[in-house]
Amino acid sequence: MHGKALCCYQLRRQPRGLGSDPNHKWRASDISPPLADDVLFFTKAKSSQFHFIHNLFDRFNKASGLKINIAKSIAYYSTGTPQGKITNLTTIYGIQSTTSLGKYLGFPMLQGRPKRSDFNFIIEKMQTRLTSWKNRLLNRTSRLTLATSILSSIPTYYMHINWLPQSICDSIDQTTWNFIWKGTNNKGIHLVNWKTVTGPKHLGGLGIRTTRDANTCLLGKLFWDMFQSTNKLWVKLLSNKYNSGPNTLHATTNNSSSPSWSSIIKAKNILHNGYQWHVGSGSSFFWFHNWSPHGLIGSLVPIINNHDLHLTVRDVFTFIGHHTQALYTNLPQTIA
Repeated sequence: MHGKALCCYQLRRQPRGLGSDPNHKWRASDISPPLADDVLFFTKAKSSQFHFIHNLFDRFNKASGLKINIAKSIAYYSTGTPQGKITNLTTIYGIQSTTSLGKYLGFPMLQGRPKRSDFNFIIEKMQTRLTSWKNRLLNRTSRLTLATSILSSIPTYYMHINWLPQSICDSIDQTTWNFIWKGTNNKGIHLVNWKTVTGPKHLGGLGIRTTRDANTCLLGKLFWDMFQSTNKLWVKLLSNKYNSGPNTLHATTNNSSSPSWSSIIKAKNILHNGYQWHVGSGSSFFWFHNWSPHGLIGSLVPIINNHDLHLTVRDVFTFIGHHTQALYTNLPQTIA
């Protein structure tokens, strides 16, 4: 474990004052509200820190009447922690060490670079669902419906914040493809190639999205939120942590980037052209409305030619480019 202590709800405020008033009593509902039954501490791998946490637990027990189950508690150590220190801390305080934090709310809590083994459970879930359909007599149309409505939805929850390894995407696509053409008995042949199957219906495809495309779209929604929903807590957290701010479109990753941030940036790099600035309705006045990141354009020039006074944004910009060279008023170089 590494860093500073972090916990949730009432317990997080108690390292300094829990149990200081012997007459103070808490009800269980005060410290265990819905969805706040797990506590995560970040601390240095030192005996003094573990001792502090044990004392905190004891004071918490006395104040609340609740007992923390040490046998169900685990400690995850950073890769640089010596094995001897891990063994000593485990022996003294009884908190077992682990090399994986498992899942929380269904999401794998990744450490380091995501691996195929972190997401194999998705393939297993799909295989389990296929097994439940094994004794059903399904024609190809029924299999297509199940593939698009159920099989394809199984990975969706996990693709919201994770860039799945390509091998996992390929396995998911292969499982879906085999089910459509061969069913659960694995008999039959692929009559149409996968590229055609994943094409839109109006072009002769079956309308099934590839896993990578779906993964990219879901992560792209998060990247869009970083522009449009800057008041969200997770947006503020990532923006401050990685100093993206107004330069989010040009944000990058580094060796210390979290898996979630790295996933968002990978999607951004693919969708980059789609995030280019485009004119909307263009009804704003070019000079006197605050429609651009430069502010009021009219305030940036010493004088506006009479021929240009009533121009709208639509008059100057079109989908095929801009026509600022046709203005009678000279624009600053940063805009022209």
